[in-house]
Parts: sequence; C-alpha cells; structure tokens
Amino acid sequence: MIKLDRLDKYYNRNGSNEIHVINDVSLELPNNGMVAVFGRSGCGKTTLLNVIGGLDKFSGGTVTIDGNDITLDTDVLRNLYVGYVFQNYNLNAGETVAENVADALRLLGARDENEIDARVSAALKAVDMNRYAKRTPDTLSGGQQQRVAIARAIVKNPRVILADEPTGNLDEANTVMVMDLLHKIARDHLVVLVTHEENLVDHYCNMVVELEDGKIVSVRENERVNGYAVKDKNAVYLGEFERSERVDEIVSLEYYGEKPEQPIKLKIVNVKGKTYIRIDSENVRCLDETGELRLVEGVFDGEKEIEEKLEETKEELPPIKIGDNARIGRLFSFKSSLKSGREVYLKNKIRGQRFLRILMILFAFIATFMTSVSATSFRDLNSIASSYDHNVFYVSSENATLSALSPSDENAIDYNPMVGYSSAYMGGNSLFLSLGAFETYSGSNSSYVFATLLDSSLSASMTAVAGKSIPESGEIVLTTTVVDNLINNLKLPYLSDYYSFLGLTMSKDAQYFGISRNKNVSYSIVGVVASGERSMYLSAQDLAIFAADENYLAVLPASVLPESLGISVSDGNAAYLTFTNDSFSFLSEEPQDIDSVKIFGKTFSVTTYDKRGDDDFTAAFNESSRFDYRDDHVFLVSDNDMRSLFSDYGETDDVAYKSGVVNSYSGEIYAEPGYVLVHSVDPSKTQKYLENLLPNADEPYLYSPTYFYDRALSDGLRGIISSIISLAVMIAILSVCVYFIMRSALMSRIKEIGIYRAIGAKKGNIVFRFFIESLVLSTFTVLIGYIIGTFLIVYMENVSSVIGALFYYPFWMAAIVLLVLYAVCMICAVIPISLLLRKTPSEILSKYDI
Repeated sequence: MIKLDRLDKYYNRNGSNEIHVINDVSLELPNNGMVAVFGRSGCGKTTLLNVIGGLDKFSGGTVTIDGNDITLDTDVLRNLYVGYVFQNYNLNAGETVAENVADALRLLGARDENEIDARVSAALKAVDMNRYAKRTPDTLSGGQQQRVAIARAIVKNPRVILADEPTGNLDEANTVMVMDLLHKIARDHLVVLVTHEENLVDHYCNMVVELEDGKIVSVRENERVNGYAVKDKNAVYLGEFERSERVDEIVSLEYYGEKPEQPIKLKIVNVKGKTYIRIDSENVRCLDETGELRLVEGVFDGEKEIEEKLEETKEELPPIKIGDNARIGRLFSFKSSLKSGREVYLKNKIRGQRFLRILMILFAFIATFMTSVSATSFRDLNSIASSYDHNVFYVSSENATLSALSPSDENAIDYNPMVGYSSAYMGGNSLFLSLGAFETYSGSNSSYVFATLLDSSLSASMTAVAGKSIPESGEIVLTTTVVDNLINNLKLPYLSDYYSFLGLTMSKDAQYFGISRNKNVSYSIVGVVASGERSMYLSAQDLAIFAADENYLAVLPASVLPESLGISVSDGNAAYLTFTNDSFSFLSEEPQDIDSVKIFGKTFSVTTYDKRGDDDFTAAFNESSRFDYRDDHVFLVSDNDMRSLFSDYGETDDVAYKSGVVNSYSGEIYAEPGYVLVHSVDPSKTQKYLENLLPNADEPYLYSPTYFYDRALSDGLRGIISSIISLAVMIAILSVCVYFIMRSALMSRIKEIGIYRAIGAKKGNIVFRFFIESLVLSTFTVLIGYIIGTFLIVYMENVSSVIGALFYYPFWMAAIVLLVLYAVCMICAVIPISLLLRKTPSEILSKYDI
C-alpha cells in the first residue's frame, strides 16, 4: 500500500546545525493492520509520518501510495487515500463538531448535503459523539475531541489512517477507548501509529518499526495483539443495577438502583396535549440527548460494543464514489467564503483588530482625497481640445507676404488677417472677466479668459444662443465653448447658463513695466454664439485698437475723442499729441513738430499738438479715450485708417511706439516683429498651404493648431507623469501600511490555516477564501473611507469654486480610485497568505501554531 524507497530528509542542510532527520529509510507497509512507528522522542517518528501523509517535504527518495508518487499531486492523494489523526486534534474551533467532520467529505468533492449529513452522523455515532454534533470543539474534553478527530479521519472511509500520538493528551480510559477503535478499524484499513508508549505497541500493533536518529533499527511483527477494553466513565449500564417497575393508567415508571431515602416528588401536568414535569426533590438531574451521561441497556462488554459499532459503520460508511468532475481539495465556495468573511468581521471584537479597521478606513479616505488633489493635471489634459482655437494660425510677418495670406479657396482662409500679434506663441489673448460685486476671488486665474480675438464679421453668420451675434464698439461676443469653460472653471451658482454672462465686462489691464495704469480697456459681453471655436469677437475698430495695444503702438482712432477737443483727422493724416517729457519717456528728445510718421509701412502726414502742461486737455483726453497716455504721446488717425492699418505689415518709426516700453535685453524701444493671424475653414488644408509657402514651417515661423495641441499635450503629460509618480509613491506607502494591517490580521488565524492545509485543503482554495473575506472586510472599511472621502470632495467642489479648483474628481476617476483601493487591499491580503502557504502544512502547524 505504502512504499518508501531510500527516503531522506534534512533540516538546515549544508549548515553548521544540519540534522539528518530521516536517514535512508526504505520500507513497505501492508494494505491493512496497525503499524507502530516507535522510538524515543526526537528520533524522527512524527517527521516520517508527516512525509508519508504529504504534510512535509523530503530531500531525497520516493514515497508512493498505491503506486502513486505523492509528490505529483500531494493534496489530491492525501484526500483520496489518507485520513489523519493529530496529537493536538487540530479541530477548527470556529466550526461545530459536525462541520469539522464534514470538511473531510467536502475536500473529496462531496456536495450532496443529505449524503454528507448521513455519513457525518454515522462517523460520529461510531465514536459515540453523535450527541455533540452541534457543539464546538472548545466545549469538549480532550478525549472527546480526539474521538471527533477520528470521526473526521474515518468519515470518508480512507485506505490509510495516520495517527500521530493520538493518545498523548488522554487519560487511561480515553486512551483505551481510542486505541480499541483504531485497532478494530485496522482490520480493513492500514493504520500507521506514531507512539513512544510500549504498552500500546504490545497490545495493539501488528507491525512495529523502530527508529533511532532517523534510521530504521528494526522491523518486527507482533503476533499476539488483542487490545483491551475499558468502560466509558460517562456510560451507565442499566443491566448492572436492580430494577423495579410501577405501571398504572397514567404513568409507567422504571427505577434502577438502591431505594432513595426520601420519595422523589414529581408533578406531572398535561395542558392542551402537552405534558410538563417538575421535580421538587434535591439531587435529581434530568438526562437528555445533549448530556454527558448516557444510559446503556445491558452490562458492559467493550469488545462487543466496538464490534457492533464497526459493523454498523461499515454499512453506513462505504467507500465514496468520486465523480469525474469532483473538485478535490476545494473546501470553500464563494457563498461560504462570503459568509465566513461577514462572520469574521462581525465577531472579531479584539481591540487591535478594531484599530486595524479604523486604519483601513483612514487609508481609503486619505487615498481618495489625495488622488483628487494630485489629479488636477488630468483635468488640464482633459481640456486640451478646448484650450486653443482649432481654426487659427499665426504666421511670422517676416516670412510671408500678406497677399499670400488673403482669403481664397486654395488656402481655405476666410478672414482678411490682422497683423501685429506679438505673443502668438500663447495661441490667443487673455482678458479678465469682472464678476462685479459678486466676485470673491479677484485675481484668481479662473477669472482670466484665454481665447482668440477675432473680427465681428466672423460672428455675424453664427447663431446667437444668448444676446446678439454682432458686437458694437465697446462690446464683445463669446462662443459657447468659451462660456462652457468658464461655467466649469468658475463653478458659481449665479453663472450657470449663457444668459447669466450678458452684461458682465471683460478687460485688458494697461500695464507698462508691470505698473498698472489708471484705466483698463474694457468690453461689455452682449452675446454668446454657438461655436466649437475658442474665440471672442470685437468690432473691427476695437480689434484694431486692441492690436495696437498688443504691439505697443501709440495709435488711436480720432473718433474716440469728443468734438469739443477740436481735433479731427482725415484719411492719410495723423494728429500727434504730446503730453509730457518726464522720466518715463525713452525718446532722446521729445519732438515738437513731425512732418510724417511711418506705421506698419504706411506713411501719414502729421500735425503736432503740444499739450504738455495742458491739464484740462489731458484730463478730457483720458476721460474719453478709454486709454491712459498721460506719460507721453499718441497718434490719432481716421477710423478708416485705423481699421486698415493692420492689414499690412512694414517698417514702423520708433516714435509711433508707446514710450516706456523697452526691450529688456537691448534697452531699446520694443519693436519685436509680429505675427499675422489667419483664420481657416479647413485647418488641414491651410496647414499644407502654409507649410509649402514658408521657407521653414517650424517655430517661430508658423504656429499652427497642431503645434498648440502638441505643446498642450506635452505640458499635460508632464503634469500627469508628475502626478502619477506622486500618487504611486503615496499608494506604495499606504500599501505597505495595508500589507502589515492584513498580515497582522492573518497572524491570529495561522493555526486555522494550518489545520485546513493539514486536512487537505488546497493552497489556491485557501487563498480564494481569504480573498473573499478580505473583499468583505474592505467593503466594511475601505468602502466607508472611500464614501466619506468622495462625499467631502464633492461637497468642497460645490461649496466654493476656489476650493473646488484644487480638486479633480470626475466619475471615471472615482471609479478607478475605488478599483485601485480594492485592488491594493486584495493584493495586500493575498500576499501574506500566499507567503505563508509556501510552507508545508507541518511547518505551518509546528512553527506558527499560536
């Protein structure tokens, strides 16, 4: 049945403390009978038994059971062939007696509950423990627990029963009872018994294998094996007592033993078909099926009792038929694991475990909160498509003639371009949205609107969803794309639709050297048009004024001044107003008379008006012009010239620039070449045209929508990578904490795990159970922390736009955070149990039995 061939096992092999615990053991055991592995403590008896039963590994040689190499599928062979009786019983305290015995059947793949119940009942009856089926092992005596362990071993009717010191913790009566039972079982099965008690060997064992220092020193047959029987101290045999009987119409009473000193007082009451008994005498106890004491007919005959039980057991516990699809070694299902996880969570009231759960909740809360803070870069990446105008190009004025950029079908350009965008690399213009009396965070970046300023001729054909589509002087029209971004970024309840923006103002701060002037160029929002472009629309004249300011040109249309000032100009002429010659002026000599001035290649005849010291004129000019030029000078041109001035590009005289605006590198008046804005109806067609037109289409000659997208994507990806690294570090730190939390929770259950491995549960099935239990634990802890964190984030996003800007937590991210939290918990739960299960069942039980 069992064959050992040149078996070797070492502890601490090749170390200074190497122990050759099994030394070249070869042995063949019979199909039935009781075999004793006998020897002094430390000789290797238990180790040899563990190796035979697959509870421990070995270093060399082979072990075969019924011709099967035990190393090929250890757990399956153990479940099919072996029943194990442990010295320390190894019963699961969290299960009832019946459940402990049923485990052996479920590990064989049995799923028919009726069959399981019948066999468990028969096995418990065979060891006289059927009355305790619903108890837990911790309520039983040592002898009773060992009998339950034997019932677990025989319930599947295995061909081999391995018993490791099964009577080591029992008194004499229980020892004899257990040994008698094993001796009778050995008639049809192989029972391998580890013991150091010679009297048990002599009375019960057919074959004796004696070990010394890991070697077999003798193998002998024991011919005269009879055993002996001892009466169960909890059994009362009625045949050994004097019997008396009284019978009448109501009661049939049997009395055994000596006559009592006082009559026993009983009250019997029958009410509505139910009979009740009350005993009014002292020292009288009632017996029921759950009591320790039991009544047995006849007199004690140990041999006969065991024979009868074994014969009955043979009928009720035939060999189990294993189906082809039986999942051997699988003890835990999803349902049972789910139930176990719930019970573990609810029943575990240890203070340390409660603290660990609080840490789990805190971990989930911190992870959720910090993710939303770190993930703001994802919001920037998500808004790339709306961060630039897809239909706008900026072409260097030094590398393309304006005639080549005129609107045509060939180049898909639909807008007569305006030159002079000195900051084209930004991909648009920045205006400040004034929220008036409602503004709570003046100066916040959320108040700045970044979009392309275009001529109102483009918005004229668009559909107005609020207000009008064509702005007049001092007015501005926004696209729905711009307003949608504002609504999302500002998150103000009173700015929730397109109409709520009408009447607000947008302004451009007039700043020189970072010093803010007294006035801002401002525009009133009068309309919102439906468009996917990130654009804002001004009247042609306002756009020209804006372009002049962008290019630091001291040029204004004369129509901005009231007629009372007495200054008017005609086409082709310019009025030159001088105000001061203070320290802000960078002109070497303030000119008094200028005959002509060249602005963007166009020459104007100039009439000079010296207004230095004329405070009334200066005040009236500042009041009406919407600009503040008091520091120096300004040129006034006709409205027609103002609108057409920026349709060409050429040389500009220094005097036409605002004083005080200098190049920080050269110290000269600011005169950086500008860019021509081109609006396209087909960006891909326009880009091909411009790439062919320009000698070098790379920066700084051409800024295309593709360039702005690539730049935004690059910036966004850098932010995301930085955020991911930060999140990874945070998750790693928190994961280590969770790992130790899970590992700490596992420590209290290592004995339970060792028991399940010892009785044949597969590693994967145990991991599965702990995975599901951890899923339940995470639901009661991590999910709570996640919900608290999510609720707080959503609340803060909605209660204040300033605080809300610090978070980014869309639905998809919330889902990912939840999945990551669960994944971290599951991984951190599986790693400790997986590391533990790398050890053999014997190692788990011996080294980690706490």
